[in-house]
Amino acid sequence: MLKYFYISLFSIVITVCSFIMAQSRYEWHTQGESVAAGAQYELILEIEHNPTFHSYYVNPGAVGRPLFVKWDLPSGVTVEPQKWPTPKRWEQFGMMNYGYEGRQLFIYTLNIPADYTQPTITVKGGARWQVCDDDSCVFEPMSRQGFIIEKTLNIVNPHEIVIADSFKSLKQEAIKKMPVETSEIKLDKVNVVGQQVTLILGASQSLAQNLESIELYESAGWIDAQQPIAVEPMSDGLKIVATLKEESTPPELFEAILVSDELKRGLLLQHQLSEELVTKIQQQDKPNNISANKLQISDDTKKIAAQSYDASKPINFVPLLASSNEVTGGIQAWLLIFVAGLILNLMPCVFPILSLKVMGFVDQAGESKSKVRGHGLTFTLGVLLSMWVLAIIVATLGSNFSWGQQLSQPIVVAVLVILFALLGLNLMGFFEMGVKLTSVGAKQQSQSGYAGSFFSGVLMTLVATPCSGPLLGPLMAYALGQPMLSLLGLFGMFALGIAAPYLWFSIFPGHLSFLPRPGKWMLHFKYVLSVGMWGAVVFFGYTFWQLTGNSGLLYLVIAIATLSLLAWYYGKSQIGKFKMPQSALVIVVLAVITLGLSCWASFQEPTIKKDKLVKGAQKASQDELQWEPWYPGKIEQLQAENPQIIWVDYTAAWCATCQFNKQRIFNDEAVIQWIKQNDVRLVKVDMTAGDEATSQDLYRIGGRKSIPVNLVYPIDTAKSAILLEGLISPKHALQALEKSK
Repeated sequence: MLKYFYISLFSIVITVCSFIMAQSRYEWHTQGESVAAGAQYELILEIEHNPTFHSYYVNPGAVGRPLFVKWDLPSGVTVEPQKWPTPKRWEQFGMMNYGYEGRQLFIYTLNIPADYTQPTITVKGGARWQVCDDDSCVFEPMSRQGFIIEKTLNIVNPHEIVIADSFKSLKQEAIKKMPVETSEIKLDKVNVVGQQVTLILGASQSLAQNLESIELYESAGWIDAQQPIAVEPMSDGLKIVATLKEESTPPELFEAILVSDELKRGLLLQHQLSEELVTKIQQQDKPNNISANKLQISDDTKKIAAQSYDASKPINFVPLLASSNEVTGGIQAWLLIFVAGLILNLMPCVFPILSLKVMGFVDQAGESKSKVRGHGLTFTLGVLLSMWVLAIIVATLGSNFSWGQQLSQPIVVAVLVILFALLGLNLMGFFEMGVKLTSVGAKQQSQSGYAGSFFSGVLMTLVATPCSGPLLGPLMAYALGQPMLSLLGLFGMFALGIAAPYLWFSIFPGHLSFLPRPGKWMLHFKYVLSVGMWGAVVFFGYTFWQLTGNSGLLYLVIAIATLSLLAWYYGKSQIGKFKMPQSALVIVVLAVITLGLSCWASFQEPTIKKDKLVKGAQKASQDELQWEPWYPGKIEQLQAENPQIIWVDYTAAWCATCQFNKQRIFNDEAVIQWIKQNDVRLVKVDMTAGDEATSQDLYRIGGRKSIPVNLVYPIDTAKSAILLEGLISPKHALQALEKSK
């Protein structure tokens, strides 16, 4: 019953946590129900922050993520650039930040094309922003899709457009908080010397002399917000000297908001930087470290690269190993995918479940054959049904979803961490479940024992997906290109391959005769098996940290500590140390705290998201190999620069096989030396967060949806890339590199 209690309670917590944990109130407002072709349509997002919480300006200053709206609009409909209200500044942890507090209004303007001929138009967007106080940061709303606005408008004649009075009033209120351009103060000149930028503002002498306590909010993050500005009045205006941020890129259009107590509103300053000035800035103080210079990527560079990138164009490749050959179909595909499932039992991802099954077989020693078979069949059914569900999800989402990508959702990873911690505590003897999740045969006399077997099968599917055994890459690519019935059949064979060893021993329990009967020795055996559970906690905890940052991991650790207290208290209650109903109340409270903390942890995100360098554990690789982050068009951009070998690694923190390959290959001295001597460019396609762009790029490699996948692009761009997937040895890596010369 405890298992079902957890499941029900977790569902309730997930439902309400987004409401009780929100740190701002938000609402979309629209101008009306209709729009005309060739006209504009406006929307306003209202955000009211809770006391002590604030959100961020487009340039947050030090840390933080500003408001962002991802639009899904019909072809031809465009959105005007975001207009930002005048922000405020505050100091937090010794750093200066820019942003908003209280009630704020953000205006969005859509341009409807004049040649739009449909009777209706649907506009859709999802807004998301970060709010912080002195103790924590959280994204609002918690859903990664954001706060959705979806509205279908009627296309009418211009004179038939009706704008609500309430919207007009709200817009006027929003405009009052926007910076204004004025002829009284204008930015006439921008000059840069070293790390100093000088702004020359034209203004009357009387106005310039009266301005005090001037604040400057530059929008592109070019000026260092942590350094003070110097203001000097002149006869015909003002001179402002500021410090440039190190390794920052100059914007083509300099834009800043000037604020002073003597001004009623913020003033918008804009100045087009000359090409000569931009070139001068880019050429001065270039870093001497070539590797570091490669990693400095501006938004303009990414935009240029994206122009030459075609997400629908297949990547030409040839497999290095025979196991990567494309699957031709027929009986071959059905047999190979069964074998792939069978081999997956040897991958490190499934070791925790393997230990559970071993414990189950030990528990079953001496039990009736019919019950052992029943549990084996029930376990197989759990694997089969959950695999079919996963197949339908992957097929429905197409190239936007990859094998194992459910582990890019923090809430899924948090559930697995808590579950494995619970299983580890059970094996360590903290408590006993009436139905042990850790066996297929515990309490066989009860009907719920079969539920435990089914649950073990579902868990097997969940934890197997971070692994990619031999054959799996091309087989998944083939399977996901088939009609739905064939797809379900192939995934069914894959599930049967995974479950085959356990099904065999349950159908033929005589083969378990070598196992000793249950006894006291099992207590020590359970302690040994608990190591596998806690190993899984560490592995998925690392993935969780990658997704949510330090704050998310901290909350999760506290949740595990609370879970341990819950397990201990429940175990003592089972042997009568604590009386009911008081103990029941304590158990419920601890369970709610555990699940609440897990939910809260899942919605944390790293305060600063930077492109990280992948470095091996050994000192040699840490000092000598640096990885460049992938973005759409990165490979095409590198190939256009000059002839060079490019190694591209499709990886994720939740992919155990990927991590094993990384440690095995890029800590090998021969591989390191080869890469150094031949100036190989290393590019990392990080699929940890499961974003759409990386999944689509992986799909270009023969329709692949599973990782690890590595591509080695030869110096001769006319040649096909060399494909390595699954488990890779240093020998294979060197072979691929040699062939790419």
